[in-house]
Amino acid sequence: MFRFLHENPTVFPTQERQALMFACICHDLDHRGFNNVFQKTMKLPLAALYSDSIMENHHYQETLSVLQNYDCDVFRHLDTARYKEMMMHIHYAIISTDLALHFSRQKKLDRLARTGTFSIEKADHSNLIKAILMNVCDLCSTAKPWDIQLEFTKELYEEFYMQGDAEKAAGLNIINMMNREMGDAMPQDQIGFITFVCLPGFTTLYEIFPSTVPLLDELKENLTVWQLLKSGKQPPMWRAGSSLQKDDEELQKGHEGKV
Repeated sequence: MFRFLHENPTVFPTQERQALMFACICHDLDHRGFNNVFQKTMKLPLAALYSDSIMENHHYQETLSVLQNYDCDVFRHLDTARYKEMMMHIHYAIISTDLALHFSRQKKLDRLARTGTFSIEKADHSNLIKAILMNVCDLCSTAKPWDIQLEFTKELYEEFYMQGDAEKAAGLNIINMMNREMGDAMPQDQIGFITFVCLPGFTTLYEIFPSTVPLLDELKENLTVWQLLKSGKQPPMWRAGSSLQKDDEELQKGHEGKV
C-alpha cells in the first residue's frame, strides 16, 4: 500500500490515503485463526454479533478500541465531522478485505477498465479501486519473491490446519486446504487460489495502474513455480535477472579468469 500511494500521490485525497494506510495496519487485529464460515458454522460469539463479514467487522471494532486510548488515537487532532469521515473510510477499507465481497467488485471494476469507462473522479469507481487495492495488499504474499512466498504459505497452512483440526473434532467436513493429511495438495491448492482469486484482482489493478506490473509479474512467476512443483519438477534456484543469477555469473567469470 505504501508503495502504491507513494507512486500515485494524487489518486486519493490525503484523508483517504491516511485511512488506507491505517486500515492496512489494523485490518487483521485480534484475528482468531478461524474464518467467517467457521464462526457461523460453530455458532461462535462473534457470529452472534455480526450478520456478515464477521471477522472484518471484529477487526474494525478492535481498531476503534485501540483508538479509544488517547495516546493511540492518531486522529485526535481532527474535528468531529472529519473524525467520523475518517472512521467511515477505515471501516470501508477493512470490510473490503472480506473475499466474499471481493469477486463481484473485481468483476465490476474489470468491466469499467476494459470498456474505458473507469474514472477515479467518480466516488463509486474510486471506492471500487480502494476495495480491490485493499485485497491485493492483503494477498500480496503471493507476489513476494519465491522464498518469502513459500515460507509465508507454510505458516498460513499451519493456521488452516488448526481450523481443520477443530472442524474434524466437531465432526465437520474438511476442505483439502485445511486438512493436514492432504499437505501434498498444497501446490494444487495454490495454483487454484492464485488463478481464480489473486490473478483477476492483480490484473485489474494493473489495467488501471500499470505501475503495479511488478506485483503482477511476480505473481505469475510464483504461479509457474507452483505448477512446476505440482508436476514433480524442481523450480530453478534463481530466475533470469535475479541477484542470485548475477552472483552466479560473477563467480563463473572469476573461475574462467583463473583457468
